[in-house]
Amino acid sequence: RNGSSYRRYLWLDSPIRSNFYSMVHPQVYHDKDAVKWTMAILIAIAKLTSRILVLPQLFNADMDAGSWFLWNIMDYSKVDTLVDFRESNYPSNPKSWRQDGSEWPYMTVATTTLMQEYGRSNNNITIYSEVTRQASIVERNAWQIKALSEEQFFDAFICSLTSTGEIDQAELLLVNPAMVMFDRRFKDRFRHRLMEYHKNRQNPHLQPKIGKMEEEILEVYLLLGWCWNEPHTVSKTSASHSCYGRGQ
Repeated sequence: RNGSSYRRYLWLDSPIRSNFYSMVHPQVYHDKDAVKWTMAILIAIAKLTSRILVLPQLFNADMDAGSWFLWNIMDYSKVDTLVDFRESNYPSNPKSWRQDGSEWPYMTVATTTLMQEYGRSNNNITIYSEVTRQASIVERNAWQIKALSEEQFFDAFICSLTSTGEIDQAELLLVNPAMVMFDRRFKDRFRHRLMEYHKNRQNPHLQPKIGKMEEEILEVYLLLGWCWNEPHTVSKTSASHSCYGRGQ
């Protein structure tokens, strides 16, 4: 059983736990823009890898000390033709995924992250990956790529996800976009570069260079809407609280 004959899914990976985003982490404390860019990255990766995105839960201790379903906050109505979505509790409901009597919702899992190396050169990156089958490691890699410009980082990352057989065929792909979530130096330049590119669409000579993958991320970012003023914690929300089609 592998992703070639079963549906393939995408989750957010984070230092706290899988498919969970904490807005009270010290490095992204109440940074709503970090949430927006993180989701744009995940949706763009899901689109280009033809995976179903399982929406992460969002945690904010200052909002009724609880977790939110992301569909209560994020309006993805303009991108749902690009990517299929599942709710955060999808893996905990066996009726939604059990097809052959298996106790495993995902038989094969690939975990991957992109990290920038700091030192003599800021243009080196390392892409880490690990593939497991029923919790047993079957493959582990670390690719060091040198002399890239920053706009090429995500191009290299998406290539590693689509050109490596074990990763591409894994039923579940866990992606950790730590550089955009936690690395202040990179994420500020990343956001500024993409927004300057968008602002100067009518003046191409003023546009900074961005990569092909960054174009995909920017497209998704601009299509997403948000309902930050109407959060309802998991225990108090209902379908009527969905942000779908109402986000700003």
